[in-house]
Amino acid sequence: MIVSFLLLHSVLLGQSATPPNAGGSTTPPGFYDPNPQSIWNRLNEALFIRSDQSGVRYGDDALDLLLWPDTEYLLTGQSHQRALAVLDEVLRAHAENQIRDPLKRALLQRRLWAVFDWSTQRRNHDRERRELQVRLAEVLRRLAPTRKEIDSLPDNYARALASGAFAGEYDPAHRDRPFLPSDLFQPRGPWVCIRGDDGPVAESHVGGFSGRSRFLVFVRLPEGRKATLEYFASLWNVPQPWVDGQLDVGRGALNPDLPQFPVGTEVALVRQMILFDNQGTLVATPITESVELRVYRSITARHDRNDVG
Repeated sequence: MIVSFLLLHSVLLGQSATPPNAGGSTTPPGFYDPNPQSIWNRLNEALFIRSDQSGVRYGDDALDLLLWPDTEYLLTGQSHQRALAVLDEVLRAHAENQIRDPLKRALLQRRLWAVFDWSTQRRNHDRERRELQVRLAEVLRRLAPTRKEIDSLPDNYARALASGAFAGEYDPAHRDRPFLPSDLFQPRGPWVCIRGDDGPVAESHVGGFSGRSRFLVFVRLPEGRKATLEYFASLWNVPQPWVDGQLDVGRGALNPDLPQFPVGTEVALVRQMILFDNQGTLVATPITESVELRVYRSITARHDRNDVG
């Protein structure tokens, strides 16, 4: 179960949080300004919104951009020229002064930064990529917030809980009902945040986002925090967690005698926004971009897949 970009949009628009699969777009025509033709709304259309042949829009409520390693969009033809023209207009008009809301500026920075990163990962269209990068870099410099502005950003996870749109815990009688743990971020609560000694636990996730997001892994055993900590202590004390045999990430196979967590264990992967301030320092924000939740409803044989809800 994933609770994703709707959380972010609900705060941006000053609306109650909406559970996933509610239907309809959460983004109005005038997203950054009541006037759909304002410069920032037109930039949003040029860079982030795609339409199919029938005119159906995509990208309004997407967490990640609709840009992939082989995407030609923004690098060729009309889409490239349109992007350059709107970016030039933003720079000439000093349009960064037209939006003072720190949250809207934060979202702009995050998405423009993603376009810039995507452009650096391409290995063709050198001239077109450079044209985009020069303009994007300057817009990003102008949008960069102060540390005080970043600290003032709202905790949208807390707001989503307060809205009442989500259950506060998993309900086995309604397995598909969206829920957000109300005690997920409590420092001494039942959810334990797993941290690595030399780097992030979710390293494979972090690597794909160039520092734009951080990923936190939380685990909760049914008996609570003490049981969760004791379980991980038991894992830590296993003298040989890896054994020879079928290779797994180049280190060997997991020892089949490792302690097994119990039925009812819950795991949460939390993605939070990172911004760079006007001094160029990366700063974690209180904005939650997505929460992916897994509940293990049964434990099968060691090498079989766990039953996840």
